Amino acid sequence: MRKLFRGILLSGVGCAALAALPALSAKGDTIAVGGTITGSPGATSLPAGSTLLASIINAPFTLQPGAVGTGTYTVKAFQESGGTIDIQVSVDSVTSGHVGSVTLSGFDNFAVDVGVLSESPTGVDDTQIVRTTDSIDFDFRPAEIQVGQTSDTYLIKTSSTHVSNAIITFQDGGVDFEQSFGVSAPLPSTASMGITMMAACGIAGAAMKLRRKEVVA
Repeated sequence: MRKLFRGILLSGVGCAALAALPALSAKGDTIAVGGTITGSPGATSLPAGSTLLASIINAPFTLQPGAVGTGTYTVKAFQESGGTIDIQVSVDSVTSGHVGSVTLSGFDNFAVDVGVLSESPTGVDDTQIVRTTDSIDFDFRPAEIQVGQTSDTYLIKTSSTHVSNAIITFQDGGVDFEQSFGVSAPLPSTASMGITMMAACGIAGAAMKLRRKEVVA
């Protein structure tokens, strides 16, 4: 089962807001390709001013073949005020079987910072997080996420301004569940928004001047 969720274009920002638009922000700590975090990462938070682009909330998953594990999960995509994309992910419940790992792929080579947005009330932590060229793997083995348990809620901060053709995979042994996701029409960055709106305001101003000349004539 695969399903694509899409972002929403931002509109209706006036010319007077141009002076308040921030510049693109630099990313924080980076997890390099080939790097590993042993145990849970440090706490993080969603930056103020971030916009929710799209989400899959409390959606069901089934590990196949054999339906050996079921539960629910959440994935959300946010855009920071500087234009970069953050991904929130969590296993919200396990109703049968267990989950050994959760992998998000489609990250290419851009910079990534992973943190815990909120801790699991059932106390299930990952044992390690591994970054490859294209993916980030949250490994919960050997304890695994059992029935009645949840994972921490993680926030993956990226240096990318769009996410497309990404896949989240839940695994336990040789069985898995895959769900594709992405932001196919991301919000324009605040910098590009500023340039676009400045051009729009300039055109509007020129049109007003032209109308005044025509009235005088």
